Amino acid sequence: MSAPAASGRAGGPAGSSAIRFITSASIIQARWRSACITTDIAARGPSSTIVSNDASFVRINTPGESGPILLGAPVTRVASLSQNTGVDSTVETAGKVLQTSGVSVPAGKASVTIGAAAGSGTLAAIAAGGDLALNSDAGGGITVNAVVANNGSASSLTKTGSGDVKLAAPNTFSGVTTIGGGALVLADGKALQNSTLSTGGAVFDSSVDGHAFTVGGCRGPFPKR
Repeated sequence: MSAPAASGRAGGPAGSSAIRFITSASIIQARWRSACITTDIAARGPSSTIVSNDASFVRINTPGESGPILLGAPVTRVASLSQNTGVDSTVETAGKVLQTSGVSVPAGKASVTIGAAAGSGTLAAIAAGGDLALNSDAGGGITVNAVVANNGSASSLTKTGSGDVKLAAPNTFSGVTTIGGGALVLADGKALQNSTLSTGGAVFDSSVDGHAFTVGGCRGPFPKR
């Protein structure tokens, strides 16, 4: 008696189309893995370090012990940085530069702070003249104490997600700032001194001295509140 035909095949004789499909998927997966690297680090030190690698998607994935996350090089470049724990995390940027395409805090995760103190170190887009995306869907949100700067030429900033992002330094980047959700809190009067604010959603922090703010430009509409 012949063996029964294999079940669950994707059309055609058993072992034909299904095999071709699996092989194609394996090739795609292998190519994806070769191009992208997920690197897990701890939310706190003392040995949590972001190692420079343009293809590295860095994920804060374990609690750690104490102290900040460190940068592994004077200019540390990574594809992205995301929070995946319930432990508030600070990346120490003093005297160094972190270049990335974006920082993300999903809903239900703890905060991420870039720079231990206002004006400490630099944060920039990884691509020359590129965009820095700050996505916050959590209550703790993202605080950027580092100076957001251009990378070579005018770089933009995009804020997304329903949570808050706070800019707490006199930033120097000169591209457009776009707010796609939630609030972008300006905790320094010069946070957008060279940038054009293209959408509503900015919150001017009342704790700023004299409640005086410098913005490079505005283009609306900006609804009244």
